[in-house]
Amino acid sequence: MSKKKHKWISKKKNGNVEKRESFIKKEGKPLVSPMSGDRVRLNISPIIIPALPNVRTPFTDVVHGVEFQVQHAPSKHEDQRNEEEFSALHVAADHAGCGWWRFHEIEDMVNYTKRGYVINSGLRFNREYFMSIGFDAIRMQRQVGPGRFEYWSDIKQMINEMHLKTRLIFELDDIVIGEKMPDYNEAKSAFSDKETVDSLHKMLELVDELTVVSPYMRQLYRKHHQTTKISVIPNFASRSWFDGRFDLDRRMKEYEKHKKRPRILLSGGATHVNPYDHSLYGETDYTKCVDSIISARRDFEFVIMGVLPPVFRAFIESGEMIYVPWANLPDYPRRLNELDVQCSIAPLSVNDFNRAKSSIKWQEACYMGFGFAGQDLDPYAEARHRFNVGEELIDILKSITKDEQSYQEEIEFNRKSADKYWLDDKINDIITIYKTPYGDPKREKIKWFVDLNPAQFYIQKKS
Repeated sequence: MSKKKHKWISKKKNGNVEKRESFIKKEGKPLVSPMSGDRVRLNISPIIIPALPNVRTPFTDVVHGVEFQVQHAPSKHEDQRNEEEFSALHVAADHAGCGWWRFHEIEDMVNYTKRGYVINSGLRFNREYFMSIGFDAIRMQRQVGPGRFEYWSDIKQMINEMHLKTRLIFELDDIVIGEKMPDYNEAKSAFSDKETVDSLHKMLELVDELTVVSPYMRQLYRKHHQTTKISVIPNFASRSWFDGRFDLDRRMKEYEKHKKRPRILLSGGATHVNPYDHSLYGETDYTKCVDSIISARRDFEFVIMGVLPPVFRAFIESGEMIYVPWANLPDYPRRLNELDVQCSIAPLSVNDFNRAKSSIKWQEACYMGFGFAGQDLDPYAEARHRFNVGEELIDILKSITKDEQSYQEEIEFNRKSADKYWLDDKINDIITIYKTPYGDPKREKIKWFVDLNPAQFYIQKKS
């Protein structure tokens, strides 16, 4: 290494390194305004020396074999944004139904109505990125695993060091406690190993709040994570996605067309059936109703969409039932509308996983103006018709479709029930929830939120 001293540093006799004025000034002027509020450290391998203020962009330089790197050190960060502005980061678990219902709809509504901006990304950004944006909230969906915990722990530390207002929100729209998941759910193995379970516990201790889809889900997580602040936010759909499909006159014409053999929709994703169990009577969410559905196949034309239980294959091949593949999410409401069904059904096994589910199948029927019959479980508590066993399901379907008056009353009731599930009417409330801490007085002004989260405001739940 050359003995020539670098023009920006000099070494004293005691071995200390001192900075020279030429490092922070150029032509007599500071390189960066001293009011910016950030401080940096200069890395001179292998030691770290406090260096100069207000260098906002990290850089690396090598001079005579000595590496210099600027790192942000703890300092208060002054947020210059208007308090009315809103920005958030979404880190979705997937770009399927979970990501769409819980994140995508919110993003579109915020971004394209100019209420602020929400970014959706699964990328891992550096610390400077989070600081430069100054998000109101970062909402992460099912971020579990040791590596993810370490990353978000670092981000949380940076938020605290820089005194940012960013809130970390954890999002779970399903139960991810392995012991609470049914064996036929293909995702169970991913949430059963000790390492994953431990990381979930750590993540929930790290974040500012956990959001879930239902009161029962909150109840289950509360048992496992007593100190976590948990809020219920239901699923909402935008009018631009699901509205405009219901036409009473059309529904009644379809009813008349299929009156002798009404069309009944059974739709669902892969977690309702074990995709690797090809036995005819392997356990599924539909087990209790399978025999009754098969027995009633001449009274009703069952349309199976998405998941296909093996026991129905023979009847689809014979033309006694109809199978249609799942649709891309943007096209999903249109595809439902084209099926000409009179009712949809939602059979479920009775277990904690299903009790904690959201009410999506009930909501879809309401948006579309279909008749509906759901398992007598928490997600469908608001539906007019609920059943426990297959025989009850078939009796309900016969009752709904027995005559024009009964059918019209059913679909009009369901369509009216859709009014409480439109995102357009809730988006400002959700922005408020993102921006405010658990129990904040601003949240208490949101009636639907208080109804679902009374304990957050020390309100006794009505019996």
